[in-house]
Order: sequence, then structure tokens, then C-alpha cells
Amino acid sequence: MVFLRNERGQAFSAFKLLIAAIIAMAILGILMTVINSIGQIGTEADPTEQAAELVGELRDRGGYEKSDVVTFGADKKTMRSSEIIAAAEVGMAPDQICLSLGDFSETDDFEAGQENGSPQLIAFNRGGSRDVELSVLCNAGDLIEADIEEIGEYEGLEEEWTDDCDFEGRDEMCCLIALRKR
Repeated sequence: MVFLRNERGQAFSAFKLLIAAIIAMAILGILMTVINSIGQIGTEADPTEQAAELVGELRDRGGYEKSDVVTFGADKKTMRSSEIIAAAEVGMAPDQICLSLGDFSETDDFEAGQENGSPQLIAFNRGGSRDVELSVLCNAGDLIEADIEEIGEYEGLEEEWTDDCDFEGRDEMCCLIALRKR
């Protein structure tokens, strides 16, 4: 390839434009990386809606999914299994959904509540808001603890999260929904 030069031996402006475009692309790449690392600014996904979406996806096939970031705050202080079932329209009984504090079991940020002897309520106890993720694991009740053993190795799930759940001896689909730190 031959570059044409002017009388001073310098490259023409087309070559300068090419260099400027390469530098601009590099700067844009760096900016996009920074923006993506910040995450979803200003989004406040509803915990109940996200949990319902995942339960709806996993209800028939079972499996494990992690939600996008959800926000507990002044507008949404609680998450109930009955609300998740109603939003997901899956026809499950409230005791087939077990809500766990998960990563927050050792903090005072959230509190678990019992309804009909089953953990079916999570309440946010602080002022302001708190962003978390949800881990949703669905399978036949008897198989959930074995799934936690297998998946827990790489997803950080703990068997203790099912201590208050009534999954033992159940062959119908049940789901564990646990709070996770971002």
C-alpha cells in the first residue's frame, strides 16, 4: 500500500482521520466498560414481580435462576409467597414456596415471617432502600436439598436456608427463594 504525501513529506488528512477514528473507538470502549460496571442505575425492580417471573419460568421444568437486582424500600417493604403465586399465576400452594433470608440471615436488614407454619414472608427492616438479588431454586420438594448441595458449590447456596421449609417427603414442585447480596 502506498501513502501519498504532500510536499512536506506528511500524510494526507485521510490517514489522520483513520488514526482519529481508532483513538475514538478506544475511548468509547473504555467508557462503555465503565458504564457497564456501574450497573443499572435508577432501576428499582420489584422483588415480588421478579420472583414471580422466575417461579413462572421454573414451575414446570425445575432448575435454578438468579434474578436481576431488585429493590426493597419505602414502596416495597415485604415479599409474600401468596403474592408471588398470584403474580406468577402458577397454581401452587403457599407452602410450596419457601422464602429464605439467604445471605442476610445474620443481619438485621430483613426479617422472615411465618404464616401457617411456613416461611412465607420477608420484611425489610431498615429505612431507605436495599438492592439485592434473588436466587430461585425449584424442584420436587424431596430433591431441593440435593440440588442445593450440587449447585451450592458454585452459586454459594447454603443448606441451612431450607431449615424452616416444609419440603421433606414432598414430590410436587416446590421453590426456594433466597435473598442474595449483590
